[in-house]
Amino acid sequence: MDKLPKELLNLLACPVCKGELSYDEKKEVLVCDACGVFYEVRDGIPDLIPEQARPLSELYGEAPPERQP
Repeated sequence: MDKLPKELLNLLACPVCKGELSYDEKKEVLVCDACGVFYEVRDGIPDLIPEQARPLSELYGEAPPERQP
C-alpha cells in the first residue's frame, strides 16, 4: 500500500466542486464530502477523473463514518 504524501493532499481539490479532499488510508481513496463521492488511489496515484468518481454509499454503505481532519 502506497501512502499518499500529505504535501500532495494539500495541493489536490475535487475536480467537480473544487472542494477539499480527505484521504481514507485504509480504503486508499480520496473523499469529497461536498459532492458525496470518492476517487481511487492506485499505487500512490490519485485518479481524479470526474467520470471515475463513485458515490460514497458504494464505499461505506448508507452513512459514511466520521473522519477526523
